[in-house]
Amino acid sequence: MSIRVLIAGSITRDTNFVDDDAHSSWGGTVLYAARTYQALGIDCRVVTSAAERIDEHFPAGVEVIRHSSAVTTTFENYYRADQSRTQRAPHLAPPLAFDTALLDGIDFVHLGALHPDDLEPAWYKGTMRPRALDVQGLCRAIVGGEVVPHAAPTTIEILRRMRWLKASVREWTLLNAGIVAPAELALTRGIEGGELVIGDERWPWRADPPVTNCDPTGAGDTFFAAYLAHRHGLGSGTSDAAASARGAARFTSEFLRTRLR
Repeated sequence: MSIRVLIAGSITRDTNFVDDDAHSSWGGTVLYAARTYQALGIDCRVVTSAAERIDEHFPAGVEVIRHSSAVTTTFENYYRADQSRTQRAPHLAPPLAFDTALLDGIDFVHLGALHPDDLEPAWYKGTMRPRALDVQGLCRAIVGGEVVPHAAPTTIEILRRMRWLKASVREWTLLNAGIVAPAELALTRGIEGGELVIGDERWPWRADPPVTNCDPTGAGDTFFAAYLAHRHGLGSGTSDAAASARGAARFTSEFLRTRLR
């Protein structure tokens, strides 16, 4: 059965600082997720904002719908030895507009907001399609170009509407989201792996194998898209979900190993 996903969020121009090295590249959830879905045989439509043409940065076959913007969202990522990071966001595209016509032929929606105003609120409401959300963009605020931890009170209600969530332990703690009972939560612990939480059940996974001393930008986006791709291919049971997390971990390690070659 053919599956088609809609990915929504800003594409970015990133400058990543790792130790004494700095390099610039295109990034954002929409880009890393689209590359992952395409590699795993999932058809995708991308809706994003940018100041210039960006089709050539996506794999062939990905449908790209670009909303023209005066600026392209820009992030500067500063990584420490433990792969934690601080960020700046000097330029932000306006909120991405929602239109129900974007859902035509779509099986599920992958929301890749990079900050609280990245997507119009309608994206989080009754889309009539199952939705996946990486909560990272709702756990930060942009203050004078600096990215700081912050969770708005309205975030909890957004989380309740999602079928799949991904969050780091730090983000989940910031949200104080223990009261939330999403269908599935991928709780990540960086290089240590993470655990899948479904109701009262927890299914751990490990990095397979762990990859160090590389730029980790996009690893979380890659993992989540790979998890969702495996999930749709394997089935709906909790054992299928656990297998999906392990498969996504292997895919993500390979993604990171390519940066060491």
